[in-house]
Amino acid sequence: MPPGLISQRKPPNFRKYTRQLERLAIRGKLLLNAFWIFYASLGAFAATALVAVVGSALSAYDFQVAFHATAIAAFAVGSVRVSGLVVGCAVTVRETRLAITSMAQEIELARAPKEE
Repeated sequence: MPPGLISQRKPPNFRKYTRQLERLAIRGKLLLNAFWIFYASLGAFAATALVAVVGSALSAYDFQVAFHATAIAAFAVGSVRVSGLVVGCAVTVRETRLAITSMAQEIELARAPKEE
């Protein structure tokens, strides 16, 4: 066999390992997205609390129009917070499914007879 042909041969499970690496890259992206969404939701929680405090202060000084505006803002930011948590959970579930698929394939590869 010429020396150049040896380096061109691929391992028997090359496709499976390549697909597994592709899934790992997707999982990494999903986790980064989920963390970004969760941290944005956490920030929205803090913003909602701050807007609620400002709204309470405005209500105490009888600024009804400003109070209603802050109540609407607090509701909007709170909606973003809850939506972010739902989406973040959905992304995390998708990543977990990929992890289980990768784990099942890894078990399959480990149990496969070794070719020498």
